Amino acid sequence: MRLALDIDNTITAVPEFFSEITSSNFFDRIIIVTARSDHGDSRSYTEAQLAAWSIRYDALFFLDDSELAESSSKDQPLDWYQQFLIQKVNICRKERIDVIFDDDRVVVQLFREHAPEIQVFQSFPAEHQHELSETEQSRHRRNAVLHA
Repeated sequence: MRLALDIDNTITAVPEFFSEITSSNFFDRIIIVTARSDHGDSRSYTEAQLAAWSIRYDALFFLDDSELAESSSKDQPLDWYQQFLIQKVNICRKERIDVIFDDDRVVVQLFREHAPEIQVFQSFPAEHQHELSETEQSRHRRNAVLHA
């Protein structure tokens, strides 16, 4: 089984949880897909963060700048933000990912619409838990337990 993880508000929300998941032998391949910029020291900074959190991964993908993403997504009727984020879907399809964890509701919707074969779990940082309905909180806790 192949796993993809987002960083900000996903791994950063509960790094211990994702360290445990990535340390297990359950996944054959683990990739990190982030909307962070790949300019300057960003890659080395991100790699150092992942190492500090003990996140094991096989590949690290940064999304192209929005202008590049827009020009490569002309055939899809998406707004600029969706065009930027659809790259996550495209990367995961190319990498034959089975499961992804991401916090962004737009990303989750893009996976459901454009890659229903990939199981997507929406993570919620603790500081935003109060924004969820009681049902969403219950479902999130259940999914985290069932798939840990």
